[in-house]
Amino acid sequence: MTPQQIQNKLEEMKGMSFTYADQTHHAVSYKVNAADKIFQLNTHLKTFKRSFSDAEKFFALWISLPGQEAKETPVEKVNAIETASPSEENSHAVVTVDVIKGDNLADELVKILRDNIQKVKTTPGYIQQAQAISSSVSQIINIERLRLDMHKQLNGKKNN
Repeated sequence: MTPQQIQNKLEEMKGMSFTYADQTHHAVSYKVNAADKIFQLNTHLKTFKRSFSDAEKFFALWISLPGQEAKETPVEKVNAIETASPSEENSHAVVTVDVIKGDNLADELVKILRDNIQKVKTTPGYIQQAQAISSSVSQIINIERLRLDMHKQLNGKKNN
């Protein structure tokens, strides 16, 4: 793989979750050092350093978890007013807060599961499909738990 292909692959992986060596990893960041012909992938569990010559084999072992899309989460900037101190009534600072926008995943998953329950009640042959969907929903829930844990860890490190 060329350095640009490696960089593109790492950028594609960033922010997503994968199974590698029987563990679930969330790709956090990466570095590419073209001069030394090495790259580094940082996950929430471990840092992996590999040579360019090992890239293709290395990437082949990373299995993307289902239910993920390689897109950025839409974020809306909201301005909030924060009082500088209780004694200074007219003093304030404007603080920008990032608010994640998007569909309510929990509601969507509950709807899918309720639909499956109804289909299983009326069509016994649908049981295998419902089991597969239920398994996928469980994997999505695990991914969301992982993201929440990552968010908690990253915010905890920033505050310390």
